[in-house]
This record gives sequence, C-alpha cells and structure tokens, in this order.
Amino acid sequence: MVGRLWIMVCEKIVKVNETLASEVASVINEANCMYYRFIIPGIHFKYPIVEVEEIANYMKSMEFFACIVREEIVGVIALKSSGKEGVVRFLYVKPGFQRKGIGSELLRFLEDYAKGKGLRKLSLVVHSRASWAIRLYRSHGFVTIGFRDKGAWLDYIMMKIL
Repeated sequence: MVGRLWIMVCEKIVKVNETLASEVASVINEANCMYYRFIIPGIHFKYPIVEVEEIANYMKSMEFFACIVREEIVGVIALKSSGKEGVVRFLYVKPGFQRKGIGSELLRFLEDYAKGKGLRKLSLVVHSRASWAIRLYRSHGFVTIGFRDKGAWLDYIMMKIL
C-alpha cells in the first residue's frame, strides 16, 4: 500500500490443526460475543457461536491460521478452497488485541497464501451491520456482489479477484 507503513503485530502466523481447536474456538467465541451480540437480535444470538468439536471438524475441510503474540493465539482466519476459488471464514481477533492491525495482517497473509495455491478469487459472507468488518474487507479490495436474507438480518456477500 503506497503511503502507509505497515507495522507487524503478529510475531508469527502459523497454520493450526485440531490440537489447537480449543484455543481457536475461544478466540472466535470471545470476539463474536463482544461485538455480534449487539447486532444480532437476542433470540437469534448464540453463545458460544462454535463448539470445540465443530472447529475440529471444520479443520478437516479448511485451513486455519493463527496470529501468535507472546505465545498466545490472538487472531484466527480460515480458508476453504475449491478449484481456483477460496472462501474466507472465521476472521476473528481477540478483544484487547483489536484495532491493532491483526485482522489486516491475517487477511493479507491469507491472500498471499491463496495466490500461492493458485486461487484466483476469494469470497466471504459478513453481517450487513458489522461495519468494522465491512470496512476492513473493503480496505483490502473486497466488493459487495450480493446479499443473503437471513430473515432477522441481511448478510453481504463480498468478493475479491486475486
């Protein structure tokens, strides 16, 4: 990015597997509870959003990566690949570590990783009222290509050509 200096916050970004499913689920659940409870209608809000076993199962069909700071997982992101396309899933940063650039680092890492795998397009789904997430995705070149009506709310479908 021209004119902007990126300071790395993650000491490292590593691929994680089922042995760390509990830590990954914890990051997802903490971050989801902190922000989504205010935008998802109460009767539809679920906590925890994912169980450890669900994450372990997702890890069989997706690649998960974690941002490590002081030997702690503070952010996660996942990629589900099919052919030349990928879907970004589970981009979450622990409360207390947010607004420091970790989400951007994880997203840039995943984009580079996807390009290295030969993927040509990334897509994702985001709650239409998650303005912080939408800003992040747009700042990385994602554009809204559609909508998904969830009944009680609307999701945006976003995409980026790599």
